[in-house]
Amino acid sequence: MDFSKLTFVVSGAKVLLDGTYNLNTEGLDFRGTLRLQAKLSQTMTGAKSLFLKMLDPLFKGKDAGAVLPIKITGTRTKPLFKLELGRVFAKKK
Repeated sequence: MDFSKLTFVVSGAKVLLDGTYNLNTEGLDFRGTLRLQAKLSQTMTGAKSLFLKMLDPLFKGKDAGAVLPIKITGTRTKPLFKLELGRVFAKKK
């Protein structure tokens, strides 16, 4: 099954995905963004928060505290959630 513009919202975050779900193998192949209301540095405390303050500008999004490029692969029973750092540096549309 192909999905485009698949969206779901949880408190403080919105996920936007495009991708496929294989009905036979239950395989997942989705790419999209995780839009947080908070800045990346606001998701941690202590030393981690201080380190992430340097990265906040890289992940700043319009109308969002942080926008993280993500991918979801694996299977329905064992999904793999990953940050796609290569897309952080790709030219934004």
